[in-house]
Amino acid sequence: MESSQKTQKTAAQKAQPAKPLLLFVDDEKPILDALTRFCRARGWNTLKASSGAEGLELLDKNRVDVIVSDMRMPQMNGAEFLGQALQKQPAAVRILLTGYADINAVADAINAAKIYNYMQKPWDDTVLNELLESAIRAKRQEDERLRLQVLTRHQNKKLKELAGDLDRKVKERTIETEQAMSLLLNTHKELEQNFKDSLEILAHIIEWREGKHSNHSRLVAKISVGIGKQMQLSSEDINDLYTAGLLHDIGMLSLPDQVRQKAVDELSEKELAVYKKHSVIGEAALANAPGLQKASRLIRLHHERIDGKGFPNGLSGDLLPTGARILSVVSDFHDLEHGRLVKSINGSEAAMVYLQEQGGKRYDARVVEALIGMLQENPNSRRQPVVNANTQDLVPGMTLADDLISESGLLLLAKGVELHEKNIAKLRQFELDSDSRLDLSVMLPPQPEEQEEQAKQLATENT
Repeated sequence: MESSQKTQKTAAQKAQPAKPLLLFVDDEKPILDALTRFCRARGWNTLKASSGAEGLELLDKNRVDVIVSDMRMPQMNGAEFLGQALQKQPAAVRILLTGYADINAVADAINAAKIYNYMQKPWDDTVLNELLESAIRAKRQEDERLRLQVLTRHQNKKLKELAGDLDRKVKERTIETEQAMSLLLNTHKELEQNFKDSLEILAHIIEWREGKHSNHSRLVAKISVGIGKQMQLSSEDINDLYTAGLLHDIGMLSLPDQVRQKAVDELSEKELAVYKKHSVIGEAALANAPGLQKASRLIRLHHERIDGKGFPNGLSGDLLPTGARILSVVSDFHDLEHGRLVKSINGSEAAMVYLQEQGGKRYDARVVEALIGMLQENPNSRRQPVVNANTQDLVPGMTLADDLISESGLLLLAKGVELHEKNIAKLRQFELDSDSRLDLSVMLPPQPEEQEEQAKQLATENT
């Protein structure tokens, strides 16, 4: 009995994947300590080095899964170090940690060191967690693929040693088929995950370039999928809707700043004609990409209207796919919340009133009803009020609604970061040290009764 329990325990231990080992290289000790604590909280093993040379020595002694290196270091910068790390451990996943001003150096690192991805300092913990988990997953998938290759070679060798009778041939064919199916399945899963990760990164780039608040593309994708499921769309249509939600604004990247930065109802006739091209440009950018044809079609049609007065084709009624109708309502709702569609409309309540008034004209009334029902049932899906503030107004619990960038172009904090006493104190100290003033766009936290009056006063001052 005791022997059986030990055997079961050993088998369970073997089934669990080994803890990943991550190497961090940075000449700033606080950065290394912060990354080490971050990984320790997730049960990951870490190594740390304060220079490229020290990092190479550790690679000589340890097999690591993920390497994260700062770009700016004395003697040997991050791109040079990761290039040498590629020669020592080509199977390790390489990530470059950069400052806001180092973006141009990323291209060199991609070419020389074949990096997996990069991330800016200071980082957002949620984004850092997603990036490291993706890297660890990619490393494990590659290890599994190599393991299967070795296993396949080994089993094929054994097959060749068997007797050449008909029974041997049947067994050989069966094993080869099973192995081929296993390899295909693993490859398919890996490609699906890599594709999804690439879409997320592209959506983040679109949002950053456009300056939109609160992860606009990802929120549109998430809420659209929820409505699509309510309306019983097929799993294939749901996937296309998710992709279209992430990339629906990709065509906006080609428009001039003076068009992108105005509310739509403030555009001149000439500017409006330029603006109306973005959905066609978005479709053209994606139409030839494998697997994106249906999503690109939804992107083209997401500004069409039920009454036929939309663009680019003036389609109406049943000629509009359900996915395009959903995308139209959700995207416009989020833009209405922030005054990007109609300048006089701002905030969730006003946006919902507008959608209801336009139901059956501009929008599919069923989709409007589904969105409003979802928001009312789950108030947390709507963002809290956004106000402008200075560092003296900040209180713990507020969340950055946009990237905080210094006058010199340095990214101090990324949007979505929750403020607490320590980072508020650092921002105030930065103002003193740089003799400058920081203006922030923040989301107010849920206020307790004793802070309610203060929040109202701050919101009034910013109206």
